[in-house]
Amino acid sequence: RAFIAFLIVGLIWILACISATRAYTPEQYEKAREYVINETPSLELCERLSFVCWEAMTCPSGDGVTYITVDEDNYEELLATLNEYQYTLYVLSTFDRAMVEDGGIGYFLYDTDAIFADEISALLREIDFDSMADAYDDYIKKYNVDFQEFAIDVEEVHLETFYKNYRIQDLDEKYNLSEFNDTFSKLNGDDELIEHLAEYARNHIYEFNWYAIEDIWLEPYIE
Repeated sequence: RAFIAFLIVGLIWILACISATRAYTPEQYEKAREYVINETPSLELCERLSFVCWEAMTCPSGDGVTYITVDEDNYEELLATLNEYQYTLYVLSTFDRAMVEDGGIGYFLYDTDAIFADEISALLREIDFDSMADAYDDYIKKYNVDFQEFAIDVEEVHLETFYKNYRIQDLDEKYNLSEFNDTFSKLNGDDELIEHLAEYARNHIYEFNWYAIEDIWLEPYIE
């Protein structure tokens, strides 16, 4: 499905090769850390850390070369290797992209096999976005949403084809998916979810295995 990003692998490898040629002092690391925390826009910070979480799952050796292929059989197992902070950011970043850039809650549930569905509310509360968590809980309760209806294995059917032209239409009618999409848009305002998530990331920046990722970020910020 949509999680396997082959182009990312090449980018990581290139960046790893570049960073391997430089050695930085502790003072330089700290300077870069402070700059990233204070100056990196919220969306960029969340995207970068989501990328870091993906790398933590797919390249646990940290060598920037040997990658694990992610598929439906090992995806949950790889997710379990993330710590609680990485997991929260990764899942909610995935949720945000689906809601803002893709097809909304129906797309998110189908694209993820609904494996995160029971956790979204608790994760939103973890980043102090209680109003969005309440809206999610209220919607799920109102329509008694059966998440397993979205965990459908449809071989040889592209996600967009499925979403637009197949069973998703029936689920849309049954659960009025647009209702939650509209509620999300109102509460999200000027990217409120990303702002909450970025604040959470800044408060726990060291929990994202900072020193394993800094070489990727140091170049733009070190004189």
